[in-house]
Amino acid sequence: MCLFGATLLTNITMPWFVALLAIGIGCGGVINPSVQGMYLRPFTTLAGSATSLMNMSVFAFGAAWGALSGFFYDGTLVPIVATMLVALTLSNLIGMTIPRPEFKPD
Repeated sequence: MCLFGATLLTNITMPWFVALLAIGIGCGGVINPSVQGMYLRPFTTLAGSATSLMNMSVFAFGAAWGALSGFFYDGTLVPIVATMLVALTLSNLIGMTIPRPEFKPD
């Protein structure tokens, strides 16, 4: 959100843009192992197939969103950051619709 606001409302310089982008990507890198663990927990016997499906979807959605941001590219960073914000918002909304499994201690 900060990256989108800074890009849209100011004439952000490249060092500030890279710093904000690194913070955003770094936060994703911190939570990614937990998300993968939660995703793979139900797949005890098919963990390899589930992992490859998850990784394939990451690349497929990344390519689709990259193409979309390239379609709207106007010489500024706004379309790129806007597609990042839309993808983040949609993924959070989809994540909120997934029911939570009951906790069963092992």
